[in-house]
Amino acid sequence: MNLGAKPQAWVSGGGWRNATRSEVRNFLDTSHQKGGTWDYTFLNLDQRQGISASVLNRLLLSNRGILTNQGNAFSRAASTHGVNEVYLISHAVLETGHGSSQLAQGVRLDSNGNISNSGKKYYNMYGIGAVDHNALLGGARYAQRMGWDTPEKAIIGGAGFVSQNYFNRGQNTLYAMRWNPRNPGTYQYATDVNWAYATARNLESYYKALGVTGRYFTRYIF
Repeated sequence: MNLGAKPQAWVSGGGWRNATRSEVRNFLDTSHQKGGTWDYTFLNLDQRQGISASVLNRLLLSNRGILTNQGNAFSRAASTHGVNEVYLISHAVLETGHGSSQLAQGVRLDSNGNISNSGKKYYNMYGIGAVDHNALLGGARYAQRMGWDTPEKAIIGGAGFVSQNYFNRGQNTLYAMRWNPRNPGTYQYATDVNWAYATARNLESYYKALGVTGRYFTRYIF
């Protein structure tokens, strides 16, 4: 609660506000987080599932804006960086508003990192670097530094970022990425208190669409 970047809660009708202590506790306290969507916040995400690109395209990536038919990129991201491709898709869909956000569609920047109609397009599918005070420019500049000038590069490169910066620290579940129970208050992926649950809701629905269920979980008990 004392972090400079305060935990955030979405206001019905649009916009963000500082989350209350009770809202933070609801998503932090694992004692009631059992069954259904909650379980998927504890699903281990550092193993690829080996699902073919065609199946991903047909069942998960149809009518997803810029993400449509990007199954091959997600499959390559999973095999290259050891990340669950179903998770990557659910994360990208959430962050990009089903592939429709401006950051996902590409932002044109000049060589100095300023928005320019004549600049080169850069893409960011996971909201990396999209800090709250200027999410669009922050995310676009990060993509520029990483050379993500195609949607495919953003999908694969972003998976590498998650693996290196979170999984390598032991944060291999949505819950751990959000709250980092090993070192609370540091390396938290998002400020939204509902981030892990919202991403897990997509993850659960995608597993159901594929006709499979998650198998390996890490649950934290305090």
